[in-house]
Amino acid sequence: FRKEVAFDSSFSPSGAIQTKLTNLKIAEQALLDLAPTFDYDYGNVDPHFPDIAIVDTHIPKSAVHCRNHERRHAKDMLYNNKENNNDSYIIHGIHIHSNSKPKSDDSLNASSQTLSPQNSQHPQQPPHQSQPQTIKTPLVMLHGYMNGGIYYYRNFFTLSRYFQSIYSLDMLGWGASSRPPFDLSALKDNNSNNNKNAHDEVASLSTTSTTPTTEMEMNDNVMAGQDFFVESLEAWRKQNGIDRMILAGHSMGGYIGTAYCEKYPNRVERLILISPVGVPEEPSLHEIMGGRYVQWRKTIMGQLFLQVFQYSSVGQILRLLPSSSSLERVRSYVGKRLQFENEKEQQVFADYLYHSNTLPGSGEYCLAHFLKPSSFAHYPLVHRIPKLVLFDLKEKDKKKINSNNDENNNESDNKNDTIQSVSFLYGQDDWMDVKGGLQVLEKCSGQNDDHVDGNNKSNDNNNDKIISVYSVSKAGHLLMLDNPKEFSHAVVLAAGGTIHYNNNDNNTNDNNNDMPTQL
Repeated sequence: FRKEVAFDSSFSPSGAIQTKLTNLKIAEQALLDLAPTFDYDYGNVDPHFPDIAIVDTHIPKSAVHCRNHERRHAKDMLYNNKENNNDSYIIHGIHIHSNSKPKSDDSLNASSQTLSPQNSQHPQQPPHQSQPQTIKTPLVMLHGYMNGGIYYYRNFFTLSRYFQSIYSLDMLGWGASSRPPFDLSALKDNNSNNNKNAHDEVASLSTTSTTPTTEMEMNDNVMAGQDFFVESLEAWRKQNGIDRMILAGHSMGGYIGTAYCEKYPNRVERLILISPVGVPEEPSLHEIMGGRYVQWRKTIMGQLFLQVFQYSSVGQILRLLPSSSSLERVRSYVGKRLQFENEKEQQVFADYLYHSNTLPGSGEYCLAHFLKPSSFAHYPLVHRIPKLVLFDLKEKDKKKINSNNDENNNESDNKNDTIQSVSFLYGQDDWMDVKGGLQVLEKCSGQNDDHVDGNNKSNDNNNDKIISVYSVSKAGHLLMLDNPKEFSHAVVLAAGGTIHYNNNDNNTNDNNNDMPTQL
């Protein structure tokens, strides 16, 4: 188990901020040290030693159009390079590279079995004759709101048996990545001047009735917030020389991942949405509270809540409290929210969460840009993902026509360069409503029928699988931590892979219980 620590040493924070940053990295490394204990598939009989490196990628500041890049305060200066202070931000990440060689087919034919999602409506996947087939397209994983890339530490070793390369990132403004001021005025100006068509497209998804001026202002706000993360992710991709990726995002990371696909669909092979926020459409006020919500908004407490939601964050509240009080509240939350058999692991996890969210705030202020105080999105993904799929199906139809008219096309010419599938993963006890994913599935099923002609329907079996919804048992919203084994299997299936077990594993009898249910 090789660990390459490549932390950038040229930070310029001072005092308490430097201490928190150091403690954050210590907690991250401690969690990373625990990763091998969660190696599930073949772990008892075939030890696995992927290369793991902590890598900081410098991206040009010009890629993110925040106002006041040059402003010298804690938020902006947290991770600036001393030698190139005005030119770059840092995207912090963990890179897992699988270096294991597959065993021979003969050595595993009698000892492996292939399992599929627990759904009788879908046929069993064809058996594979060797160790898990390596998925060559890099898996890039985005975290949820006020979390970090290390949240997937329980999944790294199992996933690395199926993926050749995995990147788990701290998005810009979170974790150990740079934290520029979340002042998006420049982005709003840029969007207003150069992205009117994109504005009109997003505005058409709104279900609220507002004046055109208010709608455009809201649209500027949403687009500016999205571009803060989308453009920094795109700059990271370019710096790392990744042509296409399998993009997975948890909660807010799922929302941001969808926004990235809208702008750069040719850079994503598959999109995996892990309990994503912002999918369903907001119910009417009458449906929510029978009119009581409107009355509540008029109260003093209601107005106070709306002001806090609009201009503050949980992290800001933690930073206002004494350090001991903040840490106590974080540890209490972790103890109640998650199940840890190892007390040391629980303490380290709480320390990571505390230090991450008491560093200067940045990305956490995106909440009001994307969501209403009711936690529903201003522009729900239930209307946006089908447009991604619609584009994908049109491109597939074009490729079919071109390939039929050109007898000289070879296999490489027919490679699909659009999004092949969108998969939703929810915990069985998830507070995020699975109905959102099922609504997208229903919408896209109708689109498949519209874009596949009658002669091709029976032969093109991939179209009805372009949207998939999986449920992970014994898990809530943090399904990667609640049930890491089944979650990892769900990710592999969503990426088009096949799950394998070694029959000599002591847990063979429980194999069928470790597969997600496809809804």
